[in-house]
Amino acid sequence: SATGRDLEIAGEIKASVFPVLGVDLERASLSNPQGYSSKHMLQVEKMTVEVGLMALLRKEIQVKRFILVKPVIHLETNSAGKPNWEFAPATAEVKAEQQPVAKANPEASAAMVSGLMLGQLKVSDGEIHYRDSQTKNSIALTELSLNSSLASLSSPFSLDGSAVWNKDKVVVNVSVEDPSAFISNKPSSFEISVNAPKIKLQYEGKLTQTAASGRTEISSPSLPQLAQWTGSAFEWNGSQPLSLDAKGQLDCSLSGCTLQDGDIQLDDITAKGHLRVVTSGKVPSIEANLNTNVLDINPYLPAKKADNAWFISPAYAKEWSSQRIDLDGLRNVEAKVNLIADGVVYEKITLGKTTVNAILSGGTLKLVVPEASLYGGTVKLNTTLAESGALHSDINLQNVKAEPFLADAAGYDKLSGLLNLSASIGGKLLSERDFINSLGGNGNVQFTDGALKGVDLAGMVRNLQSAYKDVDSSQQKTDFSELGGTFAIAGGVISNNDLALKAPLLRLKGEGTVNLPMYSINYRLTPEIVASMKGQGGKDKQGI
Repeated sequence: SATGRDLEIAGEIKASVFPVLGVDLERASLSNPQGYSSKHMLQVEKMTVEVGLMALLRKEIQVKRFILVKPVIHLETNSAGKPNWEFAPATAEVKAEQQPVAKANPEASAAMVSGLMLGQLKVSDGEIHYRDSQTKNSIALTELSLNSSLASLSSPFSLDGSAVWNKDKVVVNVSVEDPSAFISNKPSSFEISVNAPKIKLQYEGKLTQTAASGRTEISSPSLPQLAQWTGSAFEWNGSQPLSLDAKGQLDCSLSGCTLQDGDIQLDDITAKGHLRVVTSGKVPSIEANLNTNVLDINPYLPAKKADNAWFISPAYAKEWSSQRIDLDGLRNVEAKVNLIADGVVYEKITLGKTTVNAILSGGTLKLVVPEASLYGGTVKLNTTLAESGALHSDINLQNVKAEPFLADAAGYDKLSGLLNLSASIGGKLLSERDFINSLGGNGNVQFTDGALKGVDLAGMVRNLQSAYKDVDSSQQKTDFSELGGTFAIAGGVISNNDLALKAPLLRLKGEGTVNLPMYSINYRLTPEIVASMKGQGGKDKQGI
């Protein structure tokens, strides 16, 4: 009557009154209402409940035995989102004014709780199944076993349990030193351990009904495997397993958790600092301040389809992917992260000490690198990415040594000097193809006090015959004082009409386009030999 469900007992019923008040049931079940996939919400092969009769007369609860054998629990939300653990009485409700109102007796309730004792609490070979009919997600715990005992509220409480989840056995151990303090919402020492193939957790400290504080250690041999095991799989193509070892002071409340003095090891990356996760908002919120050693990103990059050469054939243009880039997750979390790294390695590019500030809010990610050392110079970056796919980035390079930078970034080592670049670019990051086709922006680039390696143009002018005949050009170069220009980008096409190089005896102008969507170049270079050995500031009285 209280649940509005059908209770069926298909086996024997045994009851006792003295010296214990108890009942034994066999093959009992509690039905589900209509609209759920399982006929029963609860099934149990055998249930034994025994409480001390004399203790009840003293208004104390002493559970001598509570045993469940092969319980099967089906928890489910139906297509309308209503859970089956919400019960509705089968009989019509009596009006509130017609019902006698029982007066609470806090003293009697406290006395009953204070006399609580658990003799044998045992669950063997149980199962718990959960299914969400709206999302089609399901979780199953099998081979569930629990063992617990409590001599009195002033004695330590312990619980040992295990279950199989997604083919892995999980062992859980819980102990509370002072249960009476916990019931009174006062701190008590506690310890929790979780041991499974894909995760290990140890947490010990002080515990109340609403908070916990203590030292914790957590480890996983592979975060992608852990995510897949917990039903939150994500694609991972990196060469590293993403193993995790973390420890620190963990303080938790009903609103979230904070990790202080954290020591986090992700594969070969070591991070120290603090991390806070708040779960009381509409979406989880993360705040972190971390310091790391050198971040080598290469092991976490997917395999490249082609070499990172400075020239790629037009046939490769077909490789721009039209696969949608999913950015919906940007709205599922709020984050504020400050990261200081001793260095960053991306492909062959190496940055020195780097500070990264990231803010994710309302589905928009803002990523700022205030300043990082880059090949003797500096780089600044300010990038914004919205869940709509809108991406904008401002980039600034100052006094970067061009030769090693271009060699590592593009495999091109024929140009030296100091590189200065500023650019503001943006596009729609819906897919690779959409981003390239929508790319727009502008900028300028300048090389100063550099050289074009592999050819000595001034030497050619001085002696044309020796310059062209059987000459080893590997050590030759053409020094210049300036090389650069401005550019504009529209629809993925880069346009430039003011490229200029100033070198002894040589001036060079350039204009044209680079079509990124089609991997094509339409560019005209116009060299002019002048009667001046100066670069910048040289007077071009005559030329060819």
